[in-house]
Amino acid sequence: MKAYILAAALFSVITGSCQNQNISASKVPSVVVNKVQESYPGAKDVDWKKSKDNYEAEIQVNDSTEVSILVNIAGNKVMEKRDIRISEVPSAVTNALTNHYKDYKIDEADQITKDGTTYYQLELEAKGKKDINVVFNANGTEEKSMTYWD
Repeated sequence: MKAYILAAALFSVITGSCQNQNISASKVPSVVVNKVQESYPGAKDVDWKKSKDNYEAEIQVNDSTEVSILVNIAGNKVMEKRDIRISEVPSAVTNALTNHYKDYKIDEADQITKDGTTYYQLELEAKGKKDINVVFNANGTEEKSMTYWD
């Protein structure tokens, strides 16, 4: 029984680590590279990951801002994530946090754009409690159907 549990745990770790694989730029299709260059001309030091049928480009825009772009194999932008300052989180979102997560404060914030809609992805922390990740739309409604993008 212990061997079965150990094997199952090992399989989970191996398959989980294959979800987002770092890859070299030479293995990224040119249509994907072109979409990233179109979105961020002159972007240098792009780190690439492959996740299922999509490619993720992580770009350091400046000293304080990192952007990630998820592009599909056809060269279409699926989503974009940008680091933002906590002060940039809309008041509708911070009000919702006060009402629903009153013991927590924002530790990290990202702005996500998907299909023309803006979302705010937040990592929340509270003393003595486990950190939680939540996603809100700009109106302050929690988007439980949106997966938190690491």
